[in-house]
Amino acid sequence: MSKLYFKIGSDWEEVVRLRNEIAKLKQELMSMDGTQTPAAFKALNAQLAASNQRLDELVTNAAKAGAEMETGFKRKIFDASQAVNGFTEKILAQKAVVKDIEADVKRLGDAYRIALKRNPLSANSKLEEYNAARKALDEEKAALFGLTQQQAEARLSVKKLRDEYALYNDNAKEIVESNNLSLIHISEPTRRTPISYAVFCLKKKKNKKNNKKIKQKQSRNIIHDERISLCNDKRTEQVNVCI
Repeated sequence: MSKLYFKIGSDWEEVVRLRNEIAKLKQELMSMDGTQTPAAFKALNAQLAASNQRLDELVTNAAKAGAEMETGFKRKIFDASQAVNGFTEKILAQKAVVKDIEADVKRLGDAYRIALKRNPLSANSKLEEYNAARKALDEEKAALFGLTQQQAEARLSVKKLRDEYALYNDNAKEIVESNNLSLIHISEPTRRTPISYAVFCLKKKKNKKNNKKIKQKQSRNIIHDERISLCNDKRTEQVNVCI
């Protein structure tokens, strides 16, 4: 698991680098005009496609590795929880055994006391049975204590695994937020299909025509405004002469 996590971390810098490279290549493509050679455009487009492909591979591998790590954490947590449940069942069964032996100890103790009152000589066999039962009770109680200790360790193991899983999720979230990235954001700005050089130049040419029309319209508006202003000045002068 640690080796897998290190691989994701080492690839993350490559993902960031590729994103920056893709943005730069797209900017260069958009800044090209019809004077550029088709070969130059084709080279940039090929480089962009290669970067996109490499980025997609890294994202896919990171997603698979992350899913594998998450599945591993969940499997370990589940197994540890099942171990806790198993100890719980054993403890319940052991408590029943202890309860039965305690009943035997009480019964044998009462029998020994009665025999001691009636016939002290025959009470020795009852005492031996009573002591054997007490010894068995101590052994079963020790076994019960051992099971409770193992259950406590299993619960502690579950807690540690859950803490590690939470830390893993927090670290992943911190990496995403610090780099302003996510699997969706990584894939979103990339172009799947390259633009043909002819279409690219046609768009540039169309933009130039639109810019030219806008400038011509602005010039006509300026000339129109100047003519109106000139007519207003002449009318003002005529009115002054008449006065």
